[in-house]
This record gives sequence, C-alpha cells and structure tokens, in this order.
Amino acid sequence: MIRPQWLAWSHTNLPAGLRWAAVCMAALMIPLSFWIFRSLGLNVSETVLTKEGQTLVTWWPYSWVRHPHYELASLCFLAKYV
Repeated sequence: MIRPQWLAWSHTNLPAGLRWAAVCMAALMIPLSFWIFRSLGLNVSETVLTKEGQTLVTWWPYSWVRHPHYELASLCFLAKYV
C-alpha cells in the first residue's frame, strides 16, 4: 500500500482466462466449505479429540475423499497463486 513498486518483482504475466479461472475457483470455496461442514453434521469438533457419540461420516464429499477440507485447501492454494 505504501510503495507498490517494491512488489513489482512478484508480477507474473498470466493469460486473463487463467486468472478468471482462479477467481471462479476462489468463489467456489465458500459454498464448498459450507457443504463440507454441513455434511459432518453433529460430528464437527473444534479439536482432534473424539466426542461421545461421534460416528464415521461416509456420505456426500466424504464418500469420495477422506479429507475433503484438505482438498479444498489445495484448491485455495492454487487459486491464490495463479
């Protein structure tokens, strides 16, 4: 914000289509995050410790990928650096 020219070294020339693809990927992150956490239902935990009554989730995104939130983080990483 103070001196934008200091960041000129990090500029990359990418096609506009690739940049818009990254914008679309980033826009999909929010609904996908809600979908992933909603599919967990009552099994959401703020720690890695299991709670009484937790069950293994095997439906929706968890039927395709073991840790869909990690996959979402990978997409976020790609969208950020494109």
